[in-house]
Amino acid sequence: MRARQGSGSSLMRSQPEPYCYFCGVEGRVRYTDLPDRIFHTPGSWTIKECQTCRLLWLDPMPVEADIGKAYENYYTHADYPSVASTATAASRPRLLLRRVFRRLTRTVLVPAINRISVDKQGRDAMYLQHHRPGRLLDVGCGRGVWLRYFKDRGWHVAGQDMDPRAAEELRREGDVPVYIGPLETAPYSQESFDAVIMSHVIEHVHDPIGLVRTSGGFLNPGGVLIAITPNTASSLHRRFGADWLGLDPPRHLRLFNTRTLQYVAEQAGFRRTRTWTTPARVSHYALECRRLQRARTARDGVPFRLSPYGTEPPFALAPWVFWQQYLASTRAIVDPNAGDECVLRAVK
Repeated sequence: MRARQGSGSSLMRSQPEPYCYFCGVEGRVRYTDLPDRIFHTPGSWTIKECQTCRLLWLDPMPVEADIGKAYENYYTHADYPSVASTATAASRPRLLLRRVFRRLTRTVLVPAINRISVDKQGRDAMYLQHHRPGRLLDVGCGRGVWLRYFKDRGWHVAGQDMDPRAAEELRREGDVPVYIGPLETAPYSQESFDAVIMSHVIEHVHDPIGLVRTSGGFLNPGGVLIAITPNTASSLHRRFGADWLGLDPPRHLRLFNTRTLQYVAEQAGFRRTRTWTTPARVSHYALECRRLQRARTARDGVPFRLSPYGTEPPFALAPWVFWQQYLASTRAIVDPNAGDECVLRAVK
């Protein structure tokens, strides 16, 4: 075991992780000397890649007992506005621009625009839009955005998270049961939920197979598990490389493609599984990747600050952002694995 950079409470221990979690093959270095440019955890990080299954992972990897130090400045602890509060009334120039885009949708852009609309509707509902409301468990619920979303739509919801600061507001409100602690010790009955969701959680854990197996234990027979995670085979990753938002060292311990994500579910005991990718949020991710890239090369040293999802882009960049979404949705028709997020749907 070796110690990372830092001092005092920020010191984070790590241990070697030379072999692929799935294949046992020794990984090759994909990126090296990566700092945490998003939340500024001390240290630099190396990411390796399996040449067989293309899994990415940190080597060395923070030890489980110390991983909480990587979240001391995390966005769930800050006063980030919610998606609803960032969707403010648009200015007149922005409204005019949207009218132009709508006119374009009735001409040459129709197929891709329709794809964007369908993708967003599914992603915004965690792909449960066709399910009858029942009991839902949000694993890694954070500040409870999804819990509130589904509660408003008639679901009976419960949450779990490891971080008491992230879920502090939920617990203070008291209208949604939230368990703080390991999922294995959550006080929920086995086979008592109709759906389990985890949005950008599986990449944060040391044992993703164990996480999915434990989650499956809470599902009723016929219940569905939905997991969403960054896609290492995405077009944005190929384009931005080390500036891809999905890398996020040292919080993202392992990063998946559709093949490895499906393998997680199968090893966890699910037999009815499906994986796919979605470009539904490419407009947001592309803008953040661009900002990361600019921050790395900026001479003024202005630190990068993650924008909450749903924040309107600067007016001058609105056409560029729309074009990125359009290109990604068009590309997904030809290359279904190019979306920036992988989605797993597993039925018990």
